[in-house]
Amino acid sequence: MLVSDRAQRRETILNVLKKDVYEYSDFISNALKNEDSETSHYAASSMLHMRRVLDVKMREISKIYNENPRDFKAAMEYFEIVDRYMAITDLDAGIREMYTQESIKCLKRIVDSKGLAPQRYIFRLIELLIRTGNHREANIYCDILYMAYKDNEEKYLALLKSYYQMKNKASFDLVLHRLEGLEIALSHNTTEIIRFWVDENKEYDEEDEDACQDSEDFHYLDYKFASE
Repeated sequence: MLVSDRAQRRETILNVLKKDVYEYSDFISNALKNEDSETSHYAASSMLHMRRVLDVKMREISKIYNENPRDFKAAMEYFEIVDRYMAITDLDAGIREMYTQESIKCLKRIVDSKGLAPQRYIFRLIELLIRTGNHREANIYCDILYMAYKDNEEKYLALLKSYYQMKNKASFDLVLHRLEGLEIALSHNTTEIIRFWVDENKEYDEEDEDACQDSEDFHYLDYKFASE
């Protein structure tokens, strides 16, 4: 928490508790780690309440989604509640894997529906596919993101990060060059990422012009994206 004074911290957390705790779950999670015992106690009580609220919402929205699995709005609401549930609830590996696969299935329905879904859903789908080791499908949805979605900074950063994680050098370089040539305003961080990788590629090519260029030869990519 950025609030430094103990009294202010307690007042802040109490004010949050009067609002929708579901909306402020990230704030409450951070408050749990606060060194002030009273602040962390309030946060723990709030987190317990929030989990109870989530349990109820999970049952309600799961019922609606299972009855209407192809309904776009129901799918989005179901994914949001499952994603939040996994973020704040301690789950054993088996249950977490089950919810992860449910999220992937739900996100596919959202992304594959008529019309373009908001890009954050395809971002999350690609992320989960990579996390579960399904690089083949992740690459397919990266292609969809690249071809179908409007050019913007977030799109290309998501693609760079995804191809980096999958060690897909050819696609990474393609996106990098595309991003480098975009006529849109870029943040300082993105400009630095482009500069780093352009210089890194030049250095790599100069050191070993005959180096293997397949998707597994990605050992020189040691830069960590700021968003990780």
